[in-house]
Amino acid sequence: MSLTPPPLTLLPKHSPALGPLDFAQAARRARDPDAHLQALWRDRLPGKRVFGMPAGRHALWAFLDAAKIPHEGEVIVAGYNYYVIVRLLVQWGLRPVFVDIDLATLSLDAAEVAKAVNTSTRLVLVTHMFGAPADIDAILAICRPLGIKVFEDCAHAAGSRDRHGQLGARGDGALFSFGPQKLVNCFGGGMLALDESLAEGWTPPPPPKVSWAVAASTPAKALLSACMVPSVYRWTLRPLITLGRFLAARGLPWLRDLASPSKDLAGYRFDPASRPPFAPFMPFLCERQLGRLDDNIAARRAVVARIKAATAHLGSYEFLDEDRFGRANGSYFGVLVDDSEGFTRAMLEAGVEVEPHEFYDCASLPQFAAFAATCPRARLASDHLVRLPSYPQLTGRRLDRIIRAMERYAWRAHPVVTETAPC
Repeated sequence: MSLTPPPLTLLPKHSPALGPLDFAQAARRARDPDAHLQALWRDRLPGKRVFGMPAGRHALWAFLDAAKIPHEGEVIVAGYNYYVIVRLLVQWGLRPVFVDIDLATLSLDAAEVAKAVNTSTRLVLVTHMFGAPADIDAILAICRPLGIKVFEDCAHAAGSRDRHGQLGARGDGALFSFGPQKLVNCFGGGMLALDESLAEGWTPPPPPKVSWAVAASTPAKALLSACMVPSVYRWTLRPLITLGRFLAARGLPWLRDLASPSKDLAGYRFDPASRPPFAPFMPFLCERQLGRLDDNIAARRAVVARIKAATAHLGSYEFLDEDRFGRANGSYFGVLVDDSEGFTRAMLEAGVEVEPHEFYDCASLPQFAAFAATCPRARLASDHLVRLPSYPQLTGRRLDRIIRAMERYAWRAHPVVTETAPC
């Protein structure tokens, strides 16, 4: 998709709710980061033991080891997904079985899971996509009697809840991600939440040795987080993009990839040394954000509700039902539009950065041709879903800019034709 250069007054698609004191936590050191994390998440994830990980994908790899998932058999995953997760499962030795999503939540359709399970099924991976709760009760009711392990991908779901509480507490394990695009941003890192019965006697893998370029990703993510503050973004976007392209052309794509990771990199292989270890300062940064998480979520949900209410009458937008099976955290705000690329161009011209094709229908990607399946709703989301900004700083004129841009696009895409009375 060819885009015109963004205006200087560009609103970023995401902005962390961080202040100067948050950035100052990078100078602190926890003596036992895992124990600190456990104390922070104990009430949110009862019955789980938590472990700091270099990234969410490392948490999934560690779970496969801790749960003694065989290096064979099938794993049920949503067609609409992050390709890295599917590649990792294939690398472990599992055969992905793609099933379709509930389009209202972008998450696994429990009815499709019921059709897909069989004696070869070793695992069901439930992705709470965009922080919208999946129907975890129905999925557990299918899997528990069959002895099938359930793993929750909560990369987007810190603070999202079902009727029991925080997502990630119901399955056998869960991953959380603390990157710059996430609701809880620790400048990288992630977390594995593991059922106590699986954690007993299991030893986490030792921290990997990493190169200087990989180690530099943590301060780079801190810089990126600072640059995503709306008042700073306009002065940093262009030089960062220019620098990222310069480095990528010289074989160092890490800065570019921090801001815009690849959505479909065929041949990807999980490498434990691809990310720096969970850093001793990260629990302190996590603690500050968890302390205000409910306020952050309330502000995000208010932004989502305001945009929905102001544009629902236009007829050009189909919004998700994020709260169908619980309460979403508002961290990712998706809308379905007829022409996702045309909508993206129009929003960018209006000074609003949005994200089309946030994820893809992995069931139809060429790199997964050996496991291809037909998932119409996943394909529809892949082609037509656009992510809108939803961060707390969107108030007043900033929020009005988004609404006006959506109104102008709707009027242009679906003009109202009126008949002129004869003279």
